[in-house]
Parts: sequence; C-alpha cells; structure tokens
Amino acid sequence: MSQILNLFPIPVLKGHIDPPEGLFEAIAEKLEDCHKGKWASETGKSTGELGMNLHQDVPEVSLLIDLMMDTVVEYWDNHLKYAPAQIEPMASWSNWHTYNDFTGEHSHSNGRLGCHIASVYYLQKDEGGDICLCDPLDYLRRLTPLHKDNGDAIISEPVPTRTGDFLLFPGWVRHRTNRATNKRQAISINFNGNLV
Repeated sequence: MSQILNLFPIPVLKGHIDPPEGLFEAIAEKLEDCHKGKWASETGKSTGELGMNLHQDVPEVSLLIDLMMDTVVEYWDNHLKYAPAQIEPMASWSNWHTYNDFTGEHSHSNGRLGCHIASVYYLQKDEGGDICLCDPLDYLRRLTPLHKDNGDAIISEPVPTRTGDFLLFPGWVRHRTNRATNKRQAISINFNGNLV
C-alpha cells in the first residue's frame, strides 16, 4: 500500500465573520479620499494611500479584529506552531476593486520589517477576482517536467472567497489577486507577535 506524505505544507486558515454593523459605511467614507492606482501595487483605490492604521482610526475595524483574534491566536499556536507571543495588529488598510482592477504580487515581509501573519477580510466579494497565494517552491518546481506551462508568473493557487470570509497566512507568502470581474472590497490586517 502506498501513501502520499505532504511533509512541508503551508497552513492557510479560511474563516467567516458576518460584517459588523457600520463597517461598510465607515470604510466607504475613508475610500472617498482615495484615488485609483495611487498606492503600492494596487490598480484600484486603497486607504493605504492615507496611512495603514484603520485599526486605530475606525472603531468598526477594531471590532472586526476583536472578532478575529481568538482565531488568529489559534492559528499562531496550533497551525503555525510559533513561540508563545502577545499578538497585536500592526497595520491595516482597505482596497476597493471594480471591474478589471487587481493587486500586484507582493508579500508583507521584507526581513527585518515584515509581519508574522497576514490576513485579508472580504467586506464585499462577488464571484471572481480571487486572491492567489504563490508557491514558495516556484523556482524548484520549474526544474521539473510540469504538466502545465505557467509562463513567467510565479506558480500560485487561487483561493475562492465570498463576502464575510477571511484568510490568515504567513506574512512571507507572496500573493496577488486575479483581475476583478465585479466589485471587491477587502480589508488587510497584519499581525505581529511579541515573543513572551
């Protein structure tokens, strides 16, 4: 009898929280002051243009984080198996995509200044335009006779989501989005842990 052993998986947690009351309106107000294509690798609007501290400026985002926190701690302790830590949000912003908008490939970690856990919460999400998590073994896989031609883009896996879904993944995982086929509003929250 044979068995496949997936020895080095990257745990990605997918959860769901119904949007807290007033969150959509609070973010929409912030986005009124933003412009398309003005921040980082975004083609849509992003509150990152104004700063990366929604968790401090918008009480409804702080409430969302409170609702997520038990799951973040469980992910840290039981899935990533990181050392005990006091986990805190360190940055948060929201991106608004309409037809054909996308987020370019990036990670939330550049070594010394990186985040430990990246998250994305879908305040509004229609079909399509999913996040794609990039395979960190891309360069090794290209040395093998792959069945599919992946072109120049880093090999990735799309993660289908809907309104109210959230994802947690290591901050060093590179990711991007497919082009939006409809409206998509996401809130990104980075968490770091101060080891205890």
